[in-house]
Amino acid sequence: MTTIEGVRSVGEQQYPSSSRAWFCIALIFFASLVSWADRAAINLVVGSIRSEFAISNTQIGLLQGPAFGVSYAAGSIIFGVLVDRLGRKGLFLGGMVIWSVGTIVTGLATTFFDALAARIIIGFGEAVINPVAASLICDYFRPERRGTAISIFQLGSALGVGVAFAAGGAILQMVSDGLLLGIPWLGQLHAWRVLFIILGGGGGAILLIFVSRMQEPPRRYQDKAPLGRGAIAYFLSNWKVFPLLWLSYTFVCMADFGFVAWMPTLIEREYGLSNAAAGELIGSGLLISSVLGIACGGLVSDAASRRDGGRSRLIVGIGGAMIAILAAALILIKGLAFPLAALWLVDLSTWAASIAIMVAHHERAAPEHRGKAASLLTITNITLGAGLGPVLVGFFNDGVFQGTEGLSFSIAAMSIPACMLSAALLIFILRSFEPRTSN
Repeated sequence: MTTIEGVRSVGEQQYPSSSRAWFCIALIFFASLVSWADRAAINLVVGSIRSEFAISNTQIGLLQGPAFGVSYAAGSIIFGVLVDRLGRKGLFLGGMVIWSVGTIVTGLATTFFDALAARIIIGFGEAVINPVAASLICDYFRPERRGTAISIFQLGSALGVGVAFAAGGAILQMVSDGLLLGIPWLGQLHAWRVLFIILGGGGGAILLIFVSRMQEPPRRYQDKAPLGRGAIAYFLSNWKVFPLLWLSYTFVCMADFGFVAWMPTLIEREYGLSNAAAGELIGSGLLISSVLGIACGGLVSDAASRRDGGRSRLIVGIGGAMIAILAAALILIKGLAFPLAALWLVDLSTWAASIAIMVAHHERAAPEHRGKAASLLTITNITLGAGLGPVLVGFFNDGVFQGTEGLSFSIAAMSIPACMLSAALLIFILRSFEPRTSN
């Protein structure tokens, strides 16, 4: 069947065996876990970095958001085009090496600008994961199983944040207790530096072993995916669908980015916990909330889509966004239990919403454009979601809701409107959304 000039779909019989498919899922799951641990570790050591480099909350927000997000966006454009045309294994290996080196360089930074450059390196390298994953999953799995497959892949990113906090807190505690003093050079570094060096070096080495064994499935189309006017024409003809899906996904993720980025600092400032204790406490809860949210987003939307088609995935997204609105308000109630409950419930509901939206998006995209579509989704999310979410919280705390107690209001002021916008966009899209009948 011809789908676009020069591009021919491959028949249903081309789906690979289940064993190969699930090995691929295990691989990109672990890669996602490592990459998210590398990028999220900075949220655990905000106080240490801010003190050592003598920088403001807004500058910390720049490290957490735009420094990473802008380079991620640039990398996503490049990798998104290349994934539709070149070998995905080689691209995967290249991106992995780049972000692992960037994580190690973060631990070696001596100035704010060194750290800024390291975050740029991490962002560019990690941009390879989503387009590679979207392309591989849709070539390995039939449509009715993609929600579950994408959920497992995204579980890596959720667990990565939990690992960054839980394992990161343990590493910081080990350094504080002097357990690494016997190791030459490493034992003499500040705890936050050791954290980045261990994450970047250890995770990168393990990934190299696994990626070297990866096999690519046959693509769901033949020849070269169209570039230039062909790709532009495709997205322009679907302008009522894809841009709105990108924004709805971005806004719901923005809420979670802001919560996760600033919650360790909130607990440290308002409740006096150390960054190691805050990391272990937050991380353990995020491991549970993320798993539950991803399971709901994938399994529930898969089950609903079998009865009602792909449109039902958007309904799951709307429900998740609306629950997050209510959950975010809990952060304004005094007592440690309430901001923690707000974080975990927002994390659960935004994960469920984002997974459902992502699967609907990937299913709606034509096979020959999935890499580019996944990259554009990621660019919008990282640039606006990860890029602006933490910065807006820092900006509100510096200039609007000032002081120690103002941080909780700053987080709420960012997250609640973001979830409202996401739900509103999904309701608008739902009126005319039609999933593809052939994937």
